Amino acid sequence: MHASVPLNAAQDVAVVDHTGYRVEFALPGAGRRPAGSERWASREETVRLITSRGLTDGTDFDLVRMGPGLPLPSRNLLIGWLTEAATREVGVILVRVRVTDRVGDVHERTINLLKGAVRAPPHPNPPLV
Repeated sequence: MHASVPLNAAQDVAVVDHTGYRVEFALPGAGRRPAGSERWASREETVRLITSRGLTDGTDFDLVRMGPGLPLPSRNLLIGWLTEAATREVGVILVRVRVTDRVGDVHERTINLLKGAVRAPPHPNPPLV
C-alpha cells in the first residue's frame, strides 16, 4: 500500500513547515479501544510505536522523512508504504503536513495513509526474501 500527497499545482515547490503523525492499531478485541498515539507525534515517535508491535521499519513499513525546511515537490510525493502484514496490525495512520508556498500562503492537509486499503487481498503477495 502506497500513499501520496496530493499534487502541488504551483509552478515551483512549497516548503514543509510541520509534519505530524497519529496511529491507531487494529482493534485488539471486542469492546476494547484501539491502542495508538493520543496526540500528533513526530515521525521518530511514530516509528517507535509501530515497531513496538513487532513490525520492522524499512521491511514492514516506511514513513518517508519530511520535515521543516524541506521542499515539497510539485509532483506526487510518496509519504509512506506498508506491507500486507503491517496493514493487518495498523488500523489508521494519519499524516498531517503543513507547507508554505512561494507567495507565502500556508496549506495544511491530513492524509489517511490506509484510506481504501485492501486489508485482505484476494491474492496475497508472497513473502519477501
